[in-house]
Amino acid sequence: SPSSSGRLLDPPRAIPDPYGWMRDESRSDGRVLGHLAAENEYAAAATEHLAGLRDGLYDEVRPQGADFTDLGFGGLWDGYLPPLETDYTTPSLRRTDADGGGGAPGSGYWYYTRHQAGESRPRYCRAPLRSDDDGDDDDGHLYPPDPLPGWDAARSSPVLPGEETYLDVEEVADGMTFLAVGAVTLSPDQGFLAYSLDPRGNEVCEARVRELSTGNEWTLLEGRREEGDGGDAPDENQTRPLECDGSLVWDEAGGLFWVRLDGSHRPHRLYHRRVLDGDGRWIDDQSDELLFEEDDGLYSLRISKSFDGRYLLVRSGSKEASEVRRTSATAARRRPTSASGRAVSARGHGTVGPRDRRGDGEAAFDGGHGRSLDGVTVFTPADSSRTYAVATGREDGLPQVWVLDLDVDDTDGDDADASALSVSSMVRLGFPESACDTGIGPNRDPSLPYVALSYDSLVTPPSTVAVDLSDTSARRVLKTRDVPGYDPDDYACDRTIVRSRDGEVDIPVSLVYRRDALRGGEGAPTHLLGYGSYGASIECSFRSTRLPLLNRGMVCAIAHVRGGGELGRPWYESAKYLTKKRTFEDFVDVASWLVGRGGDGGAGGGVADASRLSCEGRSAGGLLVGAALNMNPGLFRAAIMGVPFVDVAATMVDSTIPLTVAEWQEWVNPNEEEFFDYIMSYSPINNVKEGAVYPACLITGGLFDPRVQFWECAKYAAELRHTASDESGRVLLKTEMTQGHFAGSDRYKFIKDLAFEYAFLLDSLGMS
Repeated sequence: SPSSSGRLLDPPRAIPDPYGWMRDESRSDGRVLGHLAAENEYAAAATEHLAGLRDGLYDEVRPQGADFTDLGFGGLWDGYLPPLETDYTTPSLRRTDADGGGGAPGSGYWYYTRHQAGESRPRYCRAPLRSDDDGDDDDGHLYPPDPLPGWDAARSSPVLPGEETYLDVEEVADGMTFLAVGAVTLSPDQGFLAYSLDPRGNEVCEARVRELSTGNEWTLLEGRREEGDGGDAPDENQTRPLECDGSLVWDEAGGLFWVRLDGSHRPHRLYHRRVLDGDGRWIDDQSDELLFEEDDGLYSLRISKSFDGRYLLVRSGSKEASEVRRTSATAARRRPTSASGRAVSARGHGTVGPRDRRGDGEAAFDGGHGRSLDGVTVFTPADSSRTYAVATGREDGLPQVWVLDLDVDDTDGDDADASALSVSSMVRLGFPESACDTGIGPNRDPSLPYVALSYDSLVTPPSTVAVDLSDTSARRVLKTRDVPGYDPDDYACDRTIVRSRDGEVDIPVSLVYRRDALRGGEGAPTHLLGYGSYGASIECSFRSTRLPLLNRGMVCAIAHVRGGGELGRPWYESAKYLTKKRTFEDFVDVASWLVGRGGDGGAGGGVADASRLSCEGRSAGGLLVGAALNMNPGLFRAAIMGVPFVDVAATMVDSTIPLTVAEWQEWVNPNEEEFFDYIMSYSPINNVKEGAVYPACLITGGLFDPRVQFWECAKYAAELRHTASDESGRVLLKTEMTQGHFAGSDRYKFIKDLAFEYAFLLDSLGMS
């Protein structure tokens, strides 16, 4: 590949691949599909005795519900916070005159989603803003109103007066075997909805537009291209749904920005299509204008809209650097290039940072002082002359929120530089618990005088809190999630550290458990989670889905290992390339500490019963678990690996596999002499220990997964069975034949799958 920068292997070196026949990019080879079906049948037969336990676990989790527009990795530590089985999310106001929508002053809607018992997927709802929505509050803050006094949670019972459903995902999914919803975005006048959906699980999306007043809906079809972009598409293509990455952004003139994927599944081209005329009527002519193309195979495009709705933000990002450009969303089809757009941040090594944009001047915040920045949201309250920036990021190893009072120099108008603003005050928000998870909540209107934040911890259910921007000590709880039968006083959480074996760092470890689980001085059954790649963090968040384990006396532990982002970018960069093994070593060291053996040779914590320690990781976390098992096969009793990236060497040498080239900046390119031996030394499938006793392993995959190909999971299961000792625990492979890397929007299927995993785990630990 042209992206290979180092000296290539000469001559090439072979990678043993006895199960290479399982690779089937067409997903249609009868031999391969038959093998996967046989594996699924074997997994079902091997766990048939657990049917009653699965049913019980399902019934325990189901009342908590699960709202996952994108289910993320699922399991215990990722995905959207699940509400009750019947519930609604915190309403968020969007006034029609707040972002160029042209509506009457004071008009707008409260937006929220509803979840109904018996329905797998959510409904997107809204209710008109009313003159009495402030209720008995006289500060003019327009807090979300309480539900109607007669609201009885029935489907036909509105939460707020005048409620309308503008997208019923259950209805859209009718007849589909899989559905994941991507973008759900309203036009500036809030009269049209644009949304994207993935009907196969391969993360290739279709796009639809709906007129809310009539219910008329149109599917965007493949269109004509500009000269220089392949010419006009063949006529037959113009009857196929348009294929995009799922992101959709409205301009202010009835058009949509969207992004095309290339052959390696990389978002690389930004297009604009006009779908409404000047009178707001559907006119899709299937003509697309190419606005920007990212030619570098290491970079992917992402688009979004500034919070004030005035700017399109175009981010070109790799694993090492990013560049953000903006262009006006009020002038349709303005190209975000150096000639007609504006670079908000320049491309270069280590320049990975978000930006937002307000109407008058550019808002960019440099974390500095050991802080890392995730995002900036700018508010200009309608009843104030002040401008505020709400910055989210990390400090002291935890998510943090800062409120900045800005002085903005508007003398240069739209061309003002970032230097045209200064910070008159900066406050880091404090919260009741030292270890918690907090971030931006449901905010749609930059003219409100408060910011809605989400807050939870390992033992505190999530709530939405409004923080007054002019006085951050003034706060109001907008909504708190009720968890049936849950008493937080029965549970406890701890944050501790484990010294790494190289003596260089202290690895943070989070623990949550029932207070009665650790009494008597004996270790408890313990389940250890980890990820440790891409600078991603596992937060100290509340998960009602872990309660079935906690209530059975288990401790859930999170190893915040190097390679993640918990302690900022240096924590991430200290465990990649030729130091990636630190991630796996940290995980093993934490596991050893839990059972009473310190990773640095000292005494451990003795939290875990050494005979009942299990572990879990998903995607790159599956690589973590696979590598850790090879380092110390006897340390764990059971392991769950979801869509695990375990065939690292064979995947990374092949630039034809989707997304591989961009991943070289995370894992290195083994086609280069410098890296081949190193990546072969930890690739899980290539390092299973001959004759070693391995724990029971449950491996799950998705047939249409574009990130971790299904054959990696299948090959790894076969390799474990062939190479490990016959005394090892059972190896089960469960492949979802209608989904990809992520689960879809069916929350009941998610709970069913979770019950399967928990039953396997409990049975493997002798707790069934």
